[in-house]
Amino acid sequence: MKKILFVFLCFIMGAAQAQNTPVEINPTDHEVNFLSKTSFLLDPSGKITFSQIKRTSFQQLPQKTVNFGDNQSYLWLKFSVVNNANQTRVFSLVSKGIDSLQSYQLAEPTAKILKTGLTGSHIPLHSREFSSPFLTFTFQLLPHQASSIYVRVRTLNYPLSVYPFRLFSQNTAKNFIKRHDLLHSVYIGSMVFLLLFGSALLFFFKERIYLFYLLCVLSSLTMMLVYNDYYYLIFERIPEIIRTKNFYAIPTSFASLFYLYFAREFLVYGYDKNATINRAISVATFGTVSVVVLFIVFGWNVYQFRFLFYFFIFVLCSLTIFLLYRSLRLNYKPAWLFLIATLPVLSMGFWETISDLHHTPVQEIHSYYYACTMFEMYMLTLGLSLKFKIAQDEKKKLQAEVFEIELQIQENERQRIAKDLHDKLGGILGALKINLSVLTRNDSLQADDTEALNKSLTMLDFTSEEVRNISHSLASSTLIKLGLVAMLIEMYRYSDAPKVRIQNNGFLARLDLIKEMALYAIIQECINNARKHADASEISVSFKQIEDKLTVIIEDDGKGFEVKNSSNAGKGLDNIDYRVKEHLDGQINIDTAIGQGTIIMIKLKVS
Repeated sequence: MKKILFVFLCFIMGAAQAQNTPVEINPTDHEVNFLSKTSFLLDPSGKITFSQIKRTSFQQLPQKTVNFGDNQSYLWLKFSVVNNANQTRVFSLVSKGIDSLQSYQLAEPTAKILKTGLTGSHIPLHSREFSSPFLTFTFQLLPHQASSIYVRVRTLNYPLSVYPFRLFSQNTAKNFIKRHDLLHSVYIGSMVFLLLFGSALLFFFKERIYLFYLLCVLSSLTMMLVYNDYYYLIFERIPEIIRTKNFYAIPTSFASLFYLYFAREFLVYGYDKNATINRAISVATFGTVSVVVLFIVFGWNVYQFRFLFYFFIFVLCSLTIFLLYRSLRLNYKPAWLFLIATLPVLSMGFWETISDLHHTPVQEIHSYYYACTMFEMYMLTLGLSLKFKIAQDEKKKLQAEVFEIELQIQENERQRIAKDLHDKLGGILGALKINLSVLTRNDSLQADDTEALNKSLTMLDFTSEEVRNISHSLASSTLIKLGLVAMLIEMYRYSDAPKVRIQNNGFLARLDLIKEMALYAIIQECINNARKHADASEISVSFKQIEDKLTVIIEDDGKGFEVKNSSNAGKGLDNIDYRVKEHLDGQINIDTAIGQGTIIMIKLKVS
């Protein structure tokens, strides 16, 4: 028992000795670690005066950070420093994220007050020692002078924590603050850029997903600006709800709400048979908005009612996670980007919620939160791009299917017309030829009548041949049987006005039927345009294949045109350009000018 008492007394004496031991600052020191020699005193009532503090015993800090978890209004901190250098040194005490920092420097052992300072969130940025969210107290230390530093801290609506709580030489403090302010500037600049980007998306596409994206960015940026006192860059006087950071609860709650609505638009979560998901989202929305309205109307202290905000934020996040889970099960690729973007922010939010357990200063959590939020929004922007690409691919696929159906309908109609030409009109012409042939064998006819009948038979043979050619050209079986090049040669073999030449240089492969029919239709349209609008006397169509690349060149000697000054030609070429890119997945180049003819080059891949 005596040994235990002796150890306890030694511990008490050691703690008292630690409180009285000053922090030694050597000539080369620019950052001083003093937390191990810092003592504290809680003042829940806020009524202890400075004269009383000097006669009051302090306790040793229980941990390496000044963080007490519970929302105590006032906290006194005390430490001693001594300058071991032969010249005067200037040091700055740096902190952040607290409402009031009141500091005193006392000479030892006389306890004479050398300097006092008062700063906090109620002081505009331009009136602070550094125009920054960081709060500072700068003081001088004469050579070999010892001083006691007393700091009175007040915080509202947040766990009682002071972070950072560091002592730097003046120049080192400037660099430290500039470095962190630069990170803040990067965050603000990034979020403003995303705001502009989201506004542009909303303006051009006018879809709800871009509205919720914009509101998510705006809420996150508002949280950061309010917490770091950047509202002073715009306002000189601000409402009490903002100064005390009670307002922080509003963008925090709405950020989770907007994020849920964004997730509902962004993710693909399947059919909601009984509309259960939408009802749950509506109930959570009503609860969140109600809590925010009550908070504003009755002026609640956000810290005292934080359990209500935490509850609804938890519900909103749970619904978001559920939608994400459903989307991942459906193997929707953008959902993975959403997951990667969401996890860091959710982790930081959960870590802040349980800060009473792990005692990590909320200021430190917020610093990580800004980085996670910026990462999240850029990942979601990437996710929007991927979602847009998938939508475009699906649109192309749908267009290809529609085009295939259209081609099939057109082909069925061509088959019907070809059959009618061959079976009906061909049969009629055949019967007419037989009847005319019978008449030619009539001996009673005059020589002139016989000659006229022979000419009619010749014309009838030509007409029958033309009907047969048209019938074959309309039938897709000819295209399937002969192939594209042979089909074009067969079709334009007797074309004379204009003359159409088909040339093949190594194109031996066959395209799939849909592509082959599409290319056939495009070439026909180009030839018809040259025939009707360009007054061409000769048209050349050449095919050239190198490895898996096919080049089709359609050239005419017509009068050419100016695309920009010809609306009809421009629309026709736009249609051809669209069909080449969408149906053939190829490229098209057009070279034309008035009086120089036209060259159309189509490039596509042959599988």
